[in-house]
Amino acid sequence: MMEKLTAKEMEVAIFVAKGYKNEDIVEEIHVSRRRVNAIIANIKLKWCVESRVEIGVLAYHFGLYTLDRLDLPSPKRIIY
Repeated sequence: MMEKLTAKEMEVAIFVAKGYKNEDIVEEIHVSRRRVNAIIANIKLKWCVESRVEIGVLAYHFGLYTLDRLDLPSPKRIIY
């Protein structure tokens, strides 16, 4: 059974789903890089996933994020 995410974890999951890099998430939510890494690790544990891609897929599946061309990050923020 998957655990519910906190509000901050949901916020970070949405940024991950959008393709934001950790340093960009730091700028958006005003926490340390270490804290962002910890939040992402917590999301992975709670959702039983191993990758950022899986976080994005589940965020979309759970309705936290919808695909919208106008909502994509600028090219410099996309992880390739």
